Amino acid sequence: LVLLDMAKKLKGGIKLVDIKGGNKRNAIPRLCEAKFVLGGSDENYDTCRSIVDELAAGFRSEFGSVENNLRFTLEKEKNDSKSPKLSALNATTQRSLLCLLSNLPHGVLRMSQNIENLVETSSNMASVERKEKEGKIFYEIVCSTRSSLKQPLEMARAQIRALGEFCGASVSQPEAYPGWNPNPKSKILGVTKACYKTMYGKDPEELAIHAGLECGMISDKCGGVDTVSFGPTITGAHSPDERVKISTVKPFFELVLRILTSSMDRKQ
Repeated sequence: LVLLDMAKKLKGGIKLVDIKGGNKRNAIPRLCEAKFVLGGSDENYDTCRSIVDELAAGFRSEFGSVENNLRFTLEKEKNDSKSPKLSALNATTQRSLLCLLSNLPHGVLRMSQNIENLVETSSNMASVERKEKEGKIFYEIVCSTRSSLKQPLEMARAQIRALGEFCGASVSQPEAYPGWNPNPKSKILGVTKACYKTMYGKDPEELAIHAGLECGMISDKCGGVDTVSFGPTITGAHSPDERVKISTVKPFFELVLRILTSSMDRKQ
């Protein structure tokens, strides 16, 4: 959006040289960098800085309460003979790329109709990177889409494909994580809760969360086998700041053993 605003408001627009952000399919990127050529006088650079400052203030007002370190910077690149020289994109490619990046679905797409305040379907742009193959330069944009239900998931993926093809992109979509719809009457969930209460003298917190989990894939491949997900406490999941609380690992493992023992006793 920042680049589009610059291209619209600056005399002569901008010539995009490179853009790169994110590096993992299953992580929300926290950094993106763009390089572009800005023609004209120093006055044009001052206008560019004003645009960045104005948009940054707007984003901080909107997201500052949850993104405390949100920052936008504009710097003149120094000439460096050691750095690889990249050519600017032609006008058509630049317009298509920026149009695609600014319109791909990003964030919550739909809330659950059955569980209050639970996100059902979402999508995020995970990464964008310049690549080269067989002498051809192209940009690879990776999106990660997830849902607890199959149909909304496939509808979101179809929207991404249609938009990509409309903008002239080649779209490849590998098999998605199947949905895993919450089942409050799950037998293995009941066993897990009973074991937890026996071991720790209190009821566990039972939650449905929005995430892509292996449970959906296992259940899908194994004919709807009953599944439950639990584990030690982690923070900053799917980010460079991901951590596990070590003190919760042993109780988690002991609970796994108790659930397995209890399940075997019930079968016998």
